[in-house]
Amino acid sequence: MPQTNRIPGGFLDLIGAETGGKNPSQYSDTLQATIESKELYLGQTLKGNLISQNHAAVGVAADITVPSDEHWLLRCVNVEAVLPLTTDFERWVVGLTRLPRDVGFLHHAVFWSTRLLQTAAAGQFPSDAFMLPDPILCTPGMIVRAILKERDASAARNTTLRIAYNKLT
Repeated sequence: MPQTNRIPGGFLDLIGAETGGKNPSQYSDTLQATIESKELYLGQTLKGNLISQNHAAVGVAADITVPSDEHWLLRCVNVEAVLPLTTDFERWVVGLTRLPRDVGFLHHAVFWSTRLLQTAAAGQFPSDAFMLPDPILCTPGMIVRAILKERDASAARNTTLRIAYNKLT
């Protein structure tokens, strides 16, 4: 006759809870609710930074550097142009430089390219923004760099690079 009241093998004997009935009280029968409070805390540390870059040719870069005593969670990037004429246009690429463990050939890790910034009426300020799906951790010395990749041949003008980040100290 087979044994009908035996101690089950497997997980219970592995954790030392070899009981034939209900699990010990330290193993809850219900799912415990938890609250992720990281985003509530980070909402209070949200900061912004901007730099205005004057440019007349392709290749100009606008840089924002993480200070030596800070860490950032990069959240959003915005590029705003001042286009005096309806024929003016520009396009920027945004990435990171001075990456930790830089392998030498990766000098600018691009994560976003703006659409072609143009205007329908003179004197408008077209802009484009990118909200990162997941924040990027930026360590001290890293640089958020926007490089002008495409531009008309008109006179020099200013473009503003803005970023939003959580400042971690």
